[in-house]
Amino acid sequence: MKLLLSSPRATALLITTFAVILTLLVIAGVVKGKSGNPIWYQSPAERDASIGSPFESSGTSSRYALVESLAEHGSVNLNLEQAQFAAPDIVEINGKFVTTFTPGISFAAVPFYLLGKVLGLPQLFAFFSTLLFAFVNAGLIYYLAHKLAKSHFAAMIASVVFLVATNSLIYGNSLTQHHGSTAVLLAAVTATTVKNKMMRNTLIGCLTGIGLLFDIPNVFMIMPVVLSVLFSHFRTVTTLTRKSFVIDFKFIFLALGLAPMIAVFLWYNVVAAGSPLVVAQMFGRSHYFDTTEQKGLYLSQLKDVDPYAEKYPLSTRQQLRSLSILLISNERSWLYYSPVLLLGIYGIYLLFKLPRKQKNLGLLVMYIATVNILVYSMFGDPWGGWSFGPRYLIPSAAMMSVLLAIALERWKRNIPFLLFFAMLFLYSLYISLAGALTTAAIPPKIEAEQLTTGIPYTYQYNFNFLNANQTSSLLFDLWFDKFISAKNYWYILTAGGSFALMLLLLGLWKEEKHV
Repeated sequence: MKLLLSSPRATALLITTFAVILTLLVIAGVVKGKSGNPIWYQSPAERDASIGSPFESSGTSSRYALVESLAEHGSVNLNLEQAQFAAPDIVEINGKFVTTFTPGISFAAVPFYLLGKVLGLPQLFAFFSTLLFAFVNAGLIYYLAHKLAKSHFAAMIASVVFLVATNSLIYGNSLTQHHGSTAVLLAAVTATTVKNKMMRNTLIGCLTGIGLLFDIPNVFMIMPVVLSVLFSHFRTVTTLTRKSFVIDFKFIFLALGLAPMIAVFLWYNVVAAGSPLVVAQMFGRSHYFDTTEQKGLYLSQLKDVDPYAEKYPLSTRQQLRSLSILLISNERSWLYYSPVLLLGIYGIYLLFKLPRKQKNLGLLVMYIATVNILVYSMFGDPWGGWSFGPRYLIPSAAMMSVLLAIALERWKRNIPFLLFFAMLFLYSLYISLAGALTTAAIPPKIEAEQLTTGIPYTYQYNFNFLNANQTSSLLFDLWFDKFISAKNYWYILTAGGSFALMLLLLGLWKEEKHV
């Protein structure tokens, strides 16, 4: 052992291994579920949308209904039972029900569902597809952070921050677009480092199409990468006698990579909506399963709608308020839910001091985060419905984690900075675990104040569940509830994540050279 620890690389490997194991244990500890035969939620009869269940969000249940329909019936149309389960995130087209969402996340989950079905755990395995995207994101964050910071441990810390100290932890246990979209964006930035232009362009084109299949706003967020690569094919050459404009026609491979994914999307639109250029979202939600009271309320609301009001999905009128909600309010913001990410702002400052090649890569990371924040600050629902933290900003959380690594490398020997960072990490981890162990269904303030039940509109709601010894953790329900309380389980997982960080900070402190 002494000989092993005498080698810096061996020591780094040992520290990294223990930190990874601890992080994986924390993530495993928050997987949603409860004991059944052997695990609940695996069959249609066991599904429910109660608080804390895997299907508490209609965004998840609607996508899962499509997974089930594809796997069991080979159809994009939902039967009556599946449509009722997916409501209200369904549309009715020519008497048939389809999910409101683009199909990419459901397509990705189908193989996992089929494998899980063999083992009697289709729901659990289908949700593992999202967790796999989360791990891919961690790997891509490490790669990009290492490229920028040139530090193994700073890059490792960046990955751990994203995985367990942001609301990506709770949405890793859902069937939503956030981790898939983040993977596409991180992969697109990574693809810009590929030296072969044809391969690079094909990859970025393909990723753009996959991003569209996952969620339409991804097209906006991937644009910094697409435009950067596209413009690199056009340049002017000046000689003593003339100035010429040169075009590198390898940009065509962007379109070649995009084409197959667009073909899949057009095929889906034809089957689901009857036209290649019509997407399900154009039809509006179906009210087929609404109660009489709900239908009456909907009709009364229609009467109050201003026929001349803006009907665009994005609007700048509420942008300042939305930015406040996403960044500084106690409802959803990073400041309250994951303040450790804000240290990435210092990474942006340091980014401009890096060599040009590294700086350009980092600028793409920064641009994607900026576009993500701006797009969803113009969205009609910046809260993301009943959700935990700024769920729409999970791609930006990944980008800020990458930039955070630059700050960590710069200040790795500054004790006050490291202590401040550790405190922010501990707080962010503590809050994220509270959400992951209970529920993501926190109402916006404007809705919570109208409820007679007095539900908090902050993470106090999650604290209330844990104080009442209620948790959605599968492992806790299977084994640990016999020995400890939900609150102590929360503390133990927080300690595990904190110890992982301590190990990595120790490695960062001892890191003498770039590895």
